[in-house]
Amino acid sequence: MKFNTLNKLLKTKGLVLLLILLIGTSAFSFAADEPEDSYGQILYDIQLITGYDGDLMLDKEISRVEMIAIISKLYPDEFSSYLPPETATFKDVPATHWGFKYVEFAYMKGITNGKGASLFGVDDSVNYNQASIFLIKALGFSIDDVQYETAAYEIGAEYGLKLLLPTDSSKYLKRSEIFEMISKALIMNDASDELGLSMLPIPTSAHEEIVLRITAVINTPVAVYQSGAFFNIYYANGDVYTGEFDGKNIQGNGMTKFANGDLYIGQYKDGVFNGYGIYLWSDNENYEGYWLEGAYHGLGTYTYISGAYQYGEWEDDALVTPIEELSDDDIAAGLGTDSPYITISLTDTDGNPMKGIALSITDQFNGVSHSLVTDEAGEFVIPKTGEFSILSLVLNENSAYSFAITNNSFIVTTAGIYKNNASFELIKR
Repeated sequence: MKFNTLNKLLKTKGLVLLLILLIGTSAFSFAADEPEDSYGQILYDIQLITGYDGDLMLDKEISRVEMIAIISKLYPDEFSSYLPPETATFKDVPATHWGFKYVEFAYMKGITNGKGASLFGVDDSVNYNQASIFLIKALGFSIDDVQYETAAYEIGAEYGLKLLLPTDSSKYLKRSEIFEMISKALIMNDASDELGLSMLPIPTSAHEEIVLRITAVINTPVAVYQSGAFFNIYYANGDVYTGEFDGKNIQGNGMTKFANGDLYIGQYKDGVFNGYGIYLWSDNENYEGYWLEGAYHGLGTYTYISGAYQYGEWEDDALVTPIEELSDDDIAAGLGTDSPYITISLTDTDGNPMKGIALSITDQFNGVSHSLVTDEAGEFVIPKTGEFSILSLVLNENSAYSFAITNNSFIVTTAGIYKNNASFELIKR
């Protein structure tokens, strides 16, 4: 069982509806933890940017010439001694333009080739692809095999130079996003295996402090508002949370997609798993049941890859009262029932079957959906569509009931090779 791995994951952090919210766009974003620093402030402090009368104008887009001017500061001595040609390379950046020397220098260094037809695109805003190309070339890397249309994604995958928030590769970037990219480039090693900061006239003794400041900002989760109480929260290691958030802590119903392929769907309290939830490892081994402060606690089922399972009362990640189990030996002996169907039962809090309850159920692995009404026994039966499924149950929007476990109109459960039944209580809204 993967208890220790899970606890380590928990200690590092301080469905249909959720899956839809995960890919939604946002009205605004903010640091989920109280920020003490910012990329813009760090770049300002090391004099790589100046702003306008102290205003860094973080929400303003940045032009190609403005970004090239910043990048040229990475080569202070070389730029200072550089003599640009008498004849401009680009028609839209004549010798009289304030950015003439910057653009010619970047062209000489191979950082930019312009946009074709002898044009640089001097006043055009910089998009994600262009920013990635400018910076990775400034670090001395060759990207001959990179396709422009997917440059941001390719460079991000190869070098790790990417924005925290999911961003379309053709999107024009704000200055705050450019500052994020530049800051991350500064703490990368360049093509000569030297720290990017080494390009600047900063004492080596100051590098550690700057790296620590940038790293602290990188490791600050960013919350992106979706709707109601729902947010997406993005972590530097690639984990993404989607669900309820009170502005300080993850609370209520939510889902975390871990960068390693694991998935948790369920309830949280103060940022940890608490209440009812499902943890699904990338190999489909899973635990479904109750949690307390990040540990299995209460009734729950641990299911192995083979379909073998242990159901019972758990305490602090340990099974203390077994109730039912199916071992690999039992499976080999043919004792497991591999049904092609799963039965869902709904009862009231006294255990009486709930007849005539309308709800929809969706298999999250393949999108197959059913609209159903419970029968006299408070049940409905649906076919399984694979050896393992995550099923989201959503009550009719006009239903007078909610699931007792989540105190909401939706819940998530699992269906496995030998997991053929699931039962849930309903309460009046």
